[in-house]
Amino acid sequence: MRERWRALAADGHATDSQRGQAVLLTLAALLVASLLAAVVLTLWVRSAVRAQRFGETMAALYAAEAGVARTLAAMARGTLAPPRAEPITLAGTVGAAPGSAAYTVRVVPDGPARWRLVSTGVQGRSRHEVQVTVTAPYAMPVYAGTTLTFHVTPRAGALRFAAAPGYGGAPPRYRGPGTVSPTPVAVRLALPDIPFGVFAELAGSPPPWGAAPDAGAERLGAGWYEGGRCRGPHPVIVPRGVTAAVRGSLRCDPGLVLEAGATLVVTADLAVRGALILEPGARLVVGGDATLQTVELGPAGPGAAPVLVVIGGTLGVAGAIGATAGAATVPPLAVLALDRSDCSAPACGADHANVLDLGWVRVRDVLAYAEPLATGDAEASRITLALGTAPAEGGKGSGPGPDEPGRGPAVGTLRVRGAVVAAGSVAIRAHRVAVDWDVDLGLLTRYLGIAPGFVPYAVEAWQG
Repeated sequence: MRERWRALAADGHATDSQRGQAVLLTLAALLVASLLAAVVLTLWVRSAVRAQRFGETMAALYAAEAGVARTLAAMARGTLAPPRAEPITLAGTVGAAPGSAAYTVRVVPDGPARWRLVSTGVQGRSRHEVQVTVTAPYAMPVYAGTTLTFHVTPRAGALRFAAAPGYGGAPPRYRGPGTVSPTPVAVRLALPDIPFGVFAELAGSPPPWGAAPDAGAERLGAGWYEGGRCRGPHPVIVPRGVTAAVRGSLRCDPGLVLEAGATLVVTADLAVRGALILEPGARLVVGGDATLQTVELGPAGPGAAPVLVVIGGTLGVAGAIGATAGAATVPPLAVLALDRSDCSAPACGADHANVLDLGWVRVRDVLAYAEPLATGDAEASRITLALGTAPAEGGKGSGPGPDEPGRGPAVGTLRVRGAVVAAGSVAIRAHRVAVDWDVDLGLLTRYLGIAPGFVPYAVEAWQG
């Protein structure tokens, strides 16, 4: 009996020991599991925090870049003119709340016709800064990528600019006894790229050869015409709002008229011996060279749409650019000489020059631009123009006259507003006139309405 109780007691002790071991093993397993869970939770929290911070960083970056993009778009539309002296601050948000990111953009003057855009994006605790330098050569009344030449006569004549002209090459050259103020400044500016193809494609694709009538009609309808010489004693007219195109070269001895809102695309050269008359909103696109006798603009009322002339080669005006007979005011004029080697429309092709020889300009609001060529030949992109009265028009007293004060011919005042910009040289002559030349960046907004693809600012540097 004792032995049996002893056996039972031994078995009880063994069972309690096994149970104790099982509890210890269970506790150990729970501890290990808890440690593993804590490690996994810690790693998950860290990953979540890192992911959140990465998301905030990217959101801040995108917000900063969006601020730059929106500021550049506002500048291109003309709704945000760059400051002359004081910085401008813009602010906005990107994305939907509550996860939207904010940006603040400071537009800071950084030298003549150059601005620095400092955009800071913020999302949560993350910040990112992007700095962009833009140049606006049209903020200067005159800019030459190489040399400026001024010829001012007589002694009482003057070229008075509201802001200093700029040049990127040799110092300016002065001829004649007149004065130029203020002194031009040396500065190198990136020039905007304006695609010629946008204008060359205004008339659409041409039909097959031989499918279009010749260009002898006095009034052209919408569509394509074969090039040649205009027939008949009267000027050829492109009616109001019509878009017409000529495949090849066109010569109109009696003259050429583009009524209000009309568009004419000539794929090769254009020669007009009579008057070229351009009414408000007219667009003339020439793929090659254009040789013109005189250009008449208007008539125009207040706020009239600008006239646009786009050349793929050389434009030469022998006489004057001014108002039509009896017109009290003329519309603004934009003349662009663009590189045409980077498009495939019929008016596009190999380019050798972007030259504007504008003759005697008698237009208050004018924008002239000779774009750089793809070849990099700066002097193949140049502008010359004259202001005032041509010597042949002034009669006996029209010459330069004596150099002494008060003995030269009478001098009037001409007010000009706009910009003349060339990748190469610019030469301006002022004869028998005192010119007050102002810059109005708001005028660019009006040009944008008829010049698709025109962006008056160029991005020079991007950091961030």
